[in-house]
Formats: sequence, C-alpha cells, structure tokens
Amino acid sequence: MKAITILEPWASLIACGAKKIETRSWSTQYRGLIAIHAAKDQDKKGERIRHIMARAEQYGIVIPEMQFGAVVVIADLVDCLQVQETREDM
Repeated sequence: MKAITILEPWASLIACGAKKIETRSWSTQYRGLIAIHAAKDQDKKGERIRHIMARAEQYGIVIPEMQFGAVVVIADLVDCLQVQETREDM
C-alpha cells in the first residue's frame, strides 16, 4: 500500500474528515487506498496554524491525543488535480 506523510494537525484533520483536500507540488497517477502517516513533527508555522490549532477541539482533536510517527487513517485517493493560482484585485 502507498503512503503519504503529513504534518499534524493536518493528518488528524484528514482522519476525522474535516480536511478532504491535500495540496502538493507534484502529481500522481495513483488512485486507491493510501495510508495517511502523521509525521513525527507538527506544523508550527504562522498565524493560520495557530488558528487551526485553536479550533482543533471542535473536531475532537486535542494535541496530546494526536499521533506522531504513525499511520492515522487509510484514505481513498480518488483524484489529482492541478491547482490554478488566481488573484482578484479589489
């Protein structure tokens, strides 16, 4: 089975169904079951991460309960799309 490593809290948000899209700089032709592996470290960058962490309990995720360095869920990779950057000037 293929696997992908994702930083916490993102891996746990995928596991509980709160995060359904993952972005990467590369594409894959693979479709099917994929193990979501929580990295040994957590994402600590920026204000956005702090905001997500503050709301994590809404999804039943508490930092001490997060898994690190382990597979947290088996997901079904159904598609891989190219992200197009857009900008709206206001």
